[in-house]
Amino acid sequence: MTIVIRSHADRITGPATQTPHCDAIPPPSVKLPAFLFLLALAVRVAWILAVPSRPVGDFAMYLESARHLLEHGSFDDHFVYMPGYVLMAAAVQWLGGGWLAVKLTVAALAASGAPIVYGITQRLWGTTTDRRSAALAGVLYALWPGGVAVSSVTGTDVPSSIMIAAGAYALVQARADAPHKASIAAGVLFGLASWIRAVALPLIPLGGLFLWARTRSLKRATQATALATVAAIVVLSPWAVRNRVRYGEWFASDSHGGLTALVGAYPNSDGQYTRALNRTYETVTGRQWLAEPHRQADKAAYVEARRWSRFEPSFALGLAMARVDKLLSNERSLLYWPLYRVSVLKDPQRAFFERWRTEIELATDAVWWMLLWGCLTAIPISLFLRKPETLGLLPLQIALTAVYVLYFAESRYHLAIAVLAFPAMAGTVVCVSDGLAGFIALLRKRTVDARWATQTRALLLAMGITVVLACLWTPFVTASKHLLDRHRWAVNVCRIDGTSNYCLWKRSDKDGATDSPVKGVFDGVGLAAVANAAVAAHTDLQLHNAAYVVSGKLRLQWQGAVPATPPQGVAIVKINSNERQQIPLKALFQSQEGVAFKERFHSFGTTRVELSLVPNPGQDLAGMRLWLLGLEMNSHE
Repeated sequence: MTIVIRSHADRITGPATQTPHCDAIPPPSVKLPAFLFLLALAVRVAWILAVPSRPVGDFAMYLESARHLLEHGSFDDHFVYMPGYVLMAAAVQWLGGGWLAVKLTVAALAASGAPIVYGITQRLWGTTTDRRSAALAGVLYALWPGGVAVSSVTGTDVPSSIMIAAGAYALVQARADAPHKASIAAGVLFGLASWIRAVALPLIPLGGLFLWARTRSLKRATQATALATVAAIVVLSPWAVRNRVRYGEWFASDSHGGLTALVGAYPNSDGQYTRALNRTYETVTGRQWLAEPHRQADKAAYVEARRWSRFEPSFALGLAMARVDKLLSNERSLLYWPLYRVSVLKDPQRAFFERWRTEIELATDAVWWMLLWGCLTAIPISLFLRKPETLGLLPLQIALTAVYVLYFAESRYHLAIAVLAFPAMAGTVVCVSDGLAGFIALLRKRTVDARWATQTRALLLAMGITVVLACLWTPFVTASKHLLDRHRWAVNVCRIDGTSNYCLWKRSDKDGATDSPVKGVFDGVGLAAVANAAVAAHTDLQLHNAAYVVSGKLRLQWQGAVPATPPQGVAIVKINSNERQQIPLKALFQSQEGVAFKERFHSFGTTRVELSLVPNPGQDLAGMRLWLLGLEMNSHE
């Protein structure tokens, strides 16, 4: 007897004699989506009431901006962001609500993600008789630990993610023969998402890839994409008009992209935000961080960020790889703001979550890893099923990832990527379960429908890809760290003829066989000592053809205990390979304040300043750092 297994793949593709008709799938019934919304809302409201996290950092800033808008009728002078979330928070405050009311409003918006995810999944992976994938996606979203955790903080991440998902929902409703209405709706929703975060802007044209797969007509897809773009432009036009009035130029995005890129390229903290960067930026530019003039400051920051990235390309590549790791490797970082940041919780809640921190983090990461696995595994399965439209959300996820990898990344930035991953994950899980059921039937009866062989090959390939990715992830992270350690450079403030400048330092040796010794702080550069080896770093400065005086201060610092005996060796400062200052390490050891120096030289244009640390033979100076602080170049007659 031959067993005919009607697998999930068969349900999607239909019998071999039929052509798939996605447009024939009716809208989902109201009861299950409503239940999913209520479930997601109940879980998030319960979490907010049980975990009363206090808004801090950026989250508090948005609420302060909303209060300023209500009190003064305008945004404050440091407001350079998209206004959508602040407008929503201001509306809640105008109605008499506080930060708790804002949280509950965002929780209701987040809960709407459950029926949205359900609808997307049903459209891409379901049939008229099989809604398992859609139900699974909706339930998992409603109970998603990372998504629930961030509902107790107030920021743009959750609202923008939901609006992007809503735009994706409208997009996947496009009919093959008439995609225009769905495209316009998607453009409106993506435009609204861009009011909250400008990162949604590039998603509008990328929706055309899905439309092409759905319509199988480049002409219809192009027309529909153009309509979506026009719809988004219309939605964003009030903000563009405001920017024209405010800044004298037309644009519909924010005014801090360059500053964000500068943070992401900052080498002294491996691309993380620090107040030292604020101080460096303010000293060199003479402007406060986020202060007027916004557009000029943002454009200048873009230029400087590009210069920093090109200064040491290998380090920039390592930073990009590290941002991939930070964005996609786990979700435990999402717990920092609502649970584990200092001062956001008080006892007894704080003590409870600290006691169970390991278990909570593992459970949160496990759900994310399942999401990531399902999303990646869906790629070969969709290709084997010849259903390219089931991958329609993938270009949106890739675009979001690319933007964050190029600029700056935090784990919470992947929320939109995660929301869009639920449909593919649920479809993969149901497909895998059907495949396993068929495999068990095959073992029992030894016969199987030929159509199941296609799904078997897809599953085997998906499992292989999963294993390969799992094996490659750790080497990928290791390679990122290797690039950062080997090619680390530093930027600090130095003064040339009384003007503050960015001085960019890199290691002087070419082989890079060991970790880079270069360290940076606001006003200086340091060299980490290496056992039994000299280390050096240099910077190239653009000077006039004139006589100059170079000055600064050399100082020693230890990472651990200060040794009882003075180190043996010398610190050397060279100008264009000519030794200008040589100070014994013993003298630096005996001076807690460091040793100042001043030397004259003649510059003929580009001038290289090199700092070297040379220990005596047999000297192990591990843990010691040599710092050059307050470097100045002043021309004189």
